[in-house]
Parts: sequence; C-alpha cells; structure tokens
Amino acid sequence: MAAQHPQTTLPPEIIANILTQSITHSYTCALSLLCPEWHVCARRHRALETLLRSTRVDTYTLPLDPSQPGSVSTTFDHGPEEHASLCRPLLDDPRRVEEKSGRGDGVGELMLAGALPEFYQRELVREWASRSVVVVGQEVNAAAVGPLWREMSEEEVKGLVLLREQRAVRLLPFEDDFAFPRGPEYDGATPREEWMVYGEDFQEKERLPALWGEGREGPRYVFQRIRHLVVNCVPALAGLEAADLGTVPSTWNPAAARNLVWLTGRLEYERKANLRIRWDAMVRLESLFLDLRGYTVTKNLFINVEDVLRLARSLKGKSLELLVIAGLRSGTRYHGPDPLTMEDVEGGVWDAQWQLWGSKKRGRGVNWFLMFKDAVRPGGRLVFVDRSDGNMVKLLR
Repeated sequence: MAAQHPQTTLPPEIIANILTQSITHSYTCALSLLCPEWHVCARRHRALETLLRSTRVDTYTLPLDPSQPGSVSTTFDHGPEEHASLCRPLLDDPRRVEEKSGRGDGVGELMLAGALPEFYQRELVREWASRSVVVVGQEVNAAAVGPLWREMSEEEVKGLVLLREQRAVRLLPFEDDFAFPRGPEYDGATPREEWMVYGEDFQEKERLPALWGEGREGPRYVFQRIRHLVVNCVPALAGLEAADLGTVPSTWNPAAARNLVWLTGRLEYERKANLRIRWDAMVRLESLFLDLRGYTVTKNLFINVEDVLRLARSLKGKSLELLVIAGLRSGTRYHGPDPLTMEDVEGGVWDAQWQLWGSKKRGRGVNWFLMFKDAVRPGGRLVFVDRSDGNMVKLLR
C-alpha cells in the first residue's frame, strides 16, 4: 500500500522544504572539507603562505568549444572569489541526526525515534543525497584481529581489516562490492542492475526511501543520487603496520608469519581503497574532491604512479563540472612559485609504452592536466591544490 501524505494545512512539499532548510548549513567551501589538516581555506598563516607561495591552487577551465583554447589561473592565496567558486551546500544527514544538547528543539530526537511522518523523512533523505556535499575518509576498524598466532584464513583476515569508514562502505559503490538477485529464488529473469548490492562488510548499500505513489520508479541506492563528493585519506594511517593490528608472539610462529603477510597485503589494499570506487555507478556526480597526498607527502607513500593513472582512466568520460585533486604535485613534486601557463597544461608528449602524457618541461614527469582533463565536461574546471615540502630556499630562489 502506498504511503499517504500527512494531513497538514500546508502542501507537504512546502513543509518538506522547510525541514530541509533546518538541516542545511550555509554553503561551505569544499577546501575546508578536503585535506582538513592542511587548512587550505582558513589558513593559519595566510599572509606568510601567500608571500612564500608555499600553497598553490592551479585551475584549468576547459573550453566550451574544443577548437578553442581553455584558460588557466594560479592563486597562492584563498580570497573571496576563489572561496565562492568552491562552495557547496552541506546538510546534516537526516538518517543520523543525533540529539543536540542545548538546542531544545527536539528535531534530532524526533528523527532518531522515527516520529517524523514517512513522507517528510523520505523527502529529507532524498534532498540530502541530491544536494549536500558528502565527505568520506578513513579510520581503523581492525580491533578484532587479536592473537596473530591463531589459525586464520585469508578471507577471515580480509574481513578483519578495514581502513575505509564504515559509513563509506555502506554508502559508496566500491570495486570490491558484490551483488545478489532479489528474492529467495533466482530464475535468471532479474536484470543485473536490479540486484541487491553489498559491500565488504556484507551489508547492503544504503537504500533510498521509495518514491511516493505506486508504480513510480527511481534510483534505489543513495550513491545513485550523490552529486558532490569529498574523498579524504588519513596520512597517519600510512605508517600503520600489520603488527600493530594484533598481538605478536614472543617467538617465531608459522601461523603468525602467514597472518602478517596477509595483513600486510590487506593494509596495502585498504590504504587506497577509497579511490577504487565504481564511478560509473555514481550517475549524478557533478563535483569530486580527491585527496591524493599518499602519492607525495606522507612519510610512507602508499599511492604509486600506476594507481594514479588507473584512477585517471577510470574517471575518463565522467563529465564532471568540477574535479579538485589535492596533493598530487606536492612535496618534492611541488611546481614552485611560478604561475601556471597554458603550455604547462596543454604541452605534452604521449608515451605509447606507458600510455600516459608526459610533460614537455624537463623534470616535470607526467602531465596530470592532460591525464585528468577527460573526466571534466566542456566548460568545467580541473583544479590542483598543492603544498611545498617546506624548502623555502627553493621557493624564494
């Protein structure tokens, strides 16, 4: 039986819009959500960083007409114009609004208790998924490993180590997801796109509430409505070792040695698993913010050039309005105090063996603008955010 609109004096759509406004923050600069340890938006030493040119934001705006050149810009500051161009709406997740002591409005308690009528709750969830920037990161979920000398299978070890946030695993479509047909019996007639999708935690992906009215179809999973996504890493996790995940025996033990090998391999996968998303499944994605500091600035680098090339190829044809990548040209790969030029962007040499665009400038390596520009629609923006390695002599020449 279809859900009924609640009886009100105002149209339910208007009330749903009012409730949506109650969980909406003011537009938030995405650079305050991307790589939060860098404080790229609200800089602690803004004047000094600008003077030293130690943080740079390079923007390539693709032309609307492929026969025309695009435009480039570089800023070493983060002024009002740059701030406004990167702002996105940020809404509280209505499925997880917690009690907010001191507010006294009871909104959080109502949502947690399911006291909001079904129609309003459904509209809030759909609005949040469609409008809000969604931020995911990493955390350690490996407390259950225990004694490393006990007998474990490789599959058990795989299930014990997870550096992706549990929320991210439930929310986003990853390459290691798996699908099942609906219903207890499968007759082979159900199209694969209608199968249930499960994550590495063996839980089904977050589902959208059904549309009001019988016979109405729409996206079934939250990830199918997400438009703005920020994917962060936690640099400190780069130093996490297999032995940190459990109790190591005092003497050599064959089971422990085998488990440590499996744990090491699993850690290597999980450190970059946040980048192994099935982008084609996120059909409404418009703006994407990626943290690639694992390629340049962490003490223990965990992303290699093949990983970045693989990411660029997987995003090809995505037609994003905005793609922001942080950390890819940072540290020892920082491009110094000189502003970006069109030659930096469009000047490249194709390497057929490695299937990549190299820079024409000596010592610059891969031309990442050419590698990632196919992910952006005509008129869209490709932005790189980077920091130096602190070598002021190099910066000041």
